[in-house]
Amino acid sequence: MVEIVKERRRLIVGRYVPLESITMEGLICIAVLGVTSFFVIIIIIGFARDKQKALDVAHAAYQESLAQLKASPTDPNLRQLALDAGRTYASLSRENNKVAIFDEVALKNDLDATTAGAVSITASVPPATSVADRLRQLDDLRNQGLVTDEEYQTRRAKILDEV
Repeated sequence: MVEIVKERRRLIVGRYVPLESITMEGLICIAVLGVTSFFVIIIIIGFARDKQKALDVAHAAYQESLAQLKASPTDPNLRQLALDAGRTYASLSRENNKVAIFDEVALKNDLDATTAGAVSITASVPPATSVADRLRQLDDLRNQGLVTDEEYQTRRAKILDEV
């Protein structure tokens, strides 16, 4: 049995070394490296968990701000808060912690979808003027020399045809 143990070799730093040549200092060094590696891995896992937790919190804050904006879609302060929360969430989801143009477009789409229907689009129509007012304006333009008699007659006929 002793002869078998002497023949065994251990893999240390990429090469086989006879078992009897391993010193106590070497074993301590290997143990320290192993323990240090273990703690480094634990720290990295902790950072990854912290980053994921921050990402989850930012996502929840963004969703909450969108819900508030949906309740009051015309409030510009809530829109800005939702945009800020979205940018924070987007930056945490990127490796370089920067917001990409893709993120900005996605945020705009989210905000527009949340506030859809809040703004009614109406055509800008000038207030209607009466026929008499339009004829007076046309007379004033002719008296000031801004339209010729021929233009005056043509415009006057159009105005009267609309009646």
